[in-house]
Amino acid sequence: MKTRAHQRGLALFDVLVALLVIGLGVVSLAELQGISLLSGGHARTRAIAAQLAREKLDDLRQFSQLQPGAPGQYGYDEIVTDAGGAENADGSLVFPAGEVTLSDISFRRSWRATAYSWCARDAPPLAGNCEGASRPAFVELAVTLEWTDADGRPGAVTLESAIAAVDPALAGSALIRRPSLLPPLATPH
Repeated sequence: MKTRAHQRGLALFDVLVALLVIGLGVVSLAELQGISLLSGGHARTRAIAAQLAREKLDDLRQFSQLQPGAPGQYGYDEIVTDAGGAENADGSLVFPAGEVTLSDISFRRSWRATAYSWCARDAPPLAGNCEGASRPAFVELAVTLEWTDADGRPGAVTLESAIAAVDPALAGSALIRRPSLLPPLATPH
């Protein structure tokens, strides 16, 4: 009979241990769910920032001429002024630097343009004479979006690209294949 009472107490202890293990598992799952939601929010914010940066890079690639134009006409030479991009009829930028609010998140958009010339030190001259060159051969761009998360942590995304000084009217001519004076290459059978 003593043995039977001991077994009953052991079963109650086993149930309490099992409840403790299950309770710890439920608390851990709830904490994991909270972390997952927070990480998903951070990932969503980074994705929005990357999209806004890509949007500005694409905008900077859309110049219609090399020289600066009248209001509403965006030229390549305006990229290096750090005020480039598609323009409204009044000359203001469609995608300006500064505050951008999207999905209740406030981003700060800025970009940096660095001009490079073929005439720079250790670079081959484009036409053999670099004196008097007024336009850079290409511009390196870095578009940055910064924000502060809901929990107060700062975040930033920077995308980089380069744009060459190629007249848009002539850009497609590189794809035109002219007839060759050489005979076609023989194909092996």
